[in-house]
Amino acid sequence: MAKTQVKKAPTSAAEREAPVIKPKNVSIQSAGYLYKTVVVMLPDGLTAQDINDSPEIWRLVQVNSSGVALAEHDKLELRSRDWTIFAAVNHASATEVVLYDIRKASKPRREVALFSDANYEVKWASGGYGYYRKRDGLKMSVSTWSTPEAAKAALLREQYPARVA
Repeated sequence: MAKTQVKKAPTSAAEREAPVIKPKNVSIQSAGYLYKTVVVMLPDGLTAQDINDSPEIWRLVQVNSSGVALAEHDKLELRSRDWTIFAAVNHASATEVVLYDIRKASKPRREVALFSDANYEVKWASGGYGYYRKRDGLKMSVSTWSTPEAAKAALLREQYPARVA
């Protein structure tokens, strides 16, 4: 009889692959003479601990030619659905970024429910709001919107077009 091996679940960021930050999710808020201020929409599945433990999550940002690569002393606002981290860059290379002065702010729970009907629902979608088909969880648009109201308006416009009699 063959032995069955039980795969141990990862217990830290070092034991699992942290999601990589994509350059398209990095926006320059302002750029001055000495440093720039950057807003980053974090991918789903990235934890606050990954920010410290996995400096290689920035590798795609650092090799990007669109000017979003980070440098020492740049200021960052890292946005997740439930929290925001404010930090500064201590060290940046072509493959990694190390942060310091890391401060995490938790967002209060949303009091108003997001739009949902029998077929679709509006949800947070890694950097903004999107709308999904309930039947299979498929995201129905490549776009994301900054507010749930804008995502709802797009859903109604694109999935329930007005019919001319």
